[in-house]
Amino acid sequence: LFIFLAYIFGSSCSPTVTSFIMKHHSKLMREKFSKEVCDIISRYFYVDDGSGGSNTPEGCKRLMKELEAAMNEGGFSLGKWKFSHEELAEGKEQEEDGKEKKILGIVWDTKRDKFKVAIDLEKFESDAETPRQVVTQQASLFDPIGMIAPFMLIGRQWTQEAMTDAWGWDHRLADRVREGFNEWTRSIIQLRDIAIPRPWDSPQTVDGEEQLHIFSDACKTGFGAVVYRRAIGMDGTIRVSFLNGKSHVTPKNTSRAGFHGSIPRLELSAAVKSVDLLKSMQ
Repeated sequence: LFIFLAYIFGSSCSPTVTSFIMKHHSKLMREKFSKEVCDIISRYFYVDDGSGGSNTPEGCKRLMKELEAAMNEGGFSLGKWKFSHEELAEGKEQEEDGKEKKILGIVWDTKRDKFKVAIDLEKFESDAETPRQVVTQQASLFDPIGMIAPFMLIGRQWTQEAMTDAWGWDHRLADRVREGFNEWTRSIIQLRDIAIPRPWDSPQTVDGEEQLHIFSDACKTGFGAVVYRRAIGMDGTIRVSFLNGKSHVTPKNTSRAGFHGSIPRLELSAAVKSVDLLKSMQ
């Protein structure tokens, strides 16, 4: 009988174990550190990547100092920092040079302080000819917060079309599907022009009233939902920020789906997705 004396890096259960460890460490630190620091440890780390911030540079510096101290208590050393303001980087090890940096699958333009979609155009250089290639290319576009959810819906719809009738993974696509999907992939380069602001507050709306606005809709081929935050400053300044979006295709075989091809039921499915998004935001 053999046992490991150290945890295996790269095991399939690593994310789950790491999440448990971070939540446990957060509980141990609650008597020594602020709720803000402990919440970052328990909620805003994914494996070895964490995120956090404050409304002021001074607040960020204090938060970094406390977070480092709290993590050191558990033997965790923080490094490879990324910052929205250069003044925060003094004396800190940064991961890479350049204004665009990746964080949890998203491109962060630190100069403009905006998020963009990470796109590897090399994966879309060749036209897709089979369902296998369609699935590979469609899955190569990663959008964890739904910035391009409507665009992703179109790609999923073409993927769905590639798997109808007498299809096979390596069968040649129907001309209509091949032309439609490859036209979709050729337009991916335009996504580089899309960027959303990272801060959800302006200096005028800090500590002001905030509201969450959720919209959902459905049609025969898909449904989705989107969440916006609306902040109102003391002087009446309003700032609206995108938070999250989701889109889903509807199954081709409506007899196996709960909505049975009914638009009202699809609208309810979109409403349920709205509630799920609201819970995730809270």
